[in-house]
Amino acid sequence: MPLLASGAHPRGPQDLDFSERVLIINGKDKGISLTLAFPKPDEIVDWTVGGEVDANETFSRALTLRFRYKGYFWQGVFGTVGLDVNIKSRKGELEPWKNFNNLLDSVSLNQRVRNQATFNENSKSRREWKDPFLSQLNGTKCVQQYVQVGYQAKDEIHYYFLLDDDHALEIVFLLVDNSDRPGLGPSDWRPRAEEFLNRLLSEIKVSPVLVR
Repeated sequence: MPLLASGAHPRGPQDLDFSERVLIINGKDKGISLTLAFPKPDEIVDWTVGGEVDANETFSRALTLRFRYKGYFWQGVFGTVGLDVNIKSRKGELEPWKNFNNLLDSVSLNQRVRNQATFNENSKSRREWKDPFLSQLNGTKCVQQYVQVGYQAKDEIHYYFLLDDDHALEIVFLLVDNSDRPGLGPSDWRPRAEEFLNRLLSEIKVSPVLVR
């Protein structure tokens, strides 16, 4: 493992071969085709069955992927890039998600509730939910939201896609920084991790499908 002028160069996933995977997320009367491309992860938790997810029957987290930047065995993990595919269910007291404005209102309400719960917390692990906004991911309309973890303003990025009146598909990207542990020197993991995350983002395709 070479050392650069900036410090350690931990092993990362960006040079591994990417493979494409397609998931079908079925709602009540329509569905979403989600195409991902990624290398072999260090950790995978998969609740899909035959490449399909039923929003009414599946756990909230359908798929979890983790990619780690590892130093020598005594150094451990400098940082992790994560990807979660979640199914969000509407709470009964909220307006049905007929359109993206309804979904945006629901995400905004959730933001206020979560921030109020941690208002007095002051630590590097506090999560502050930023204002959501209408956006696009690779040409597909969505609601986007950043979450600040401690002092890192964009350590989580959330994308929400309408599935039906009661469900939305949520894709979460996160950076977990472990490089400030005592005894761990500087490294180049973070810029490489951000570049890798952007590639994962660029490979995503979301499109509607008919429910069988």
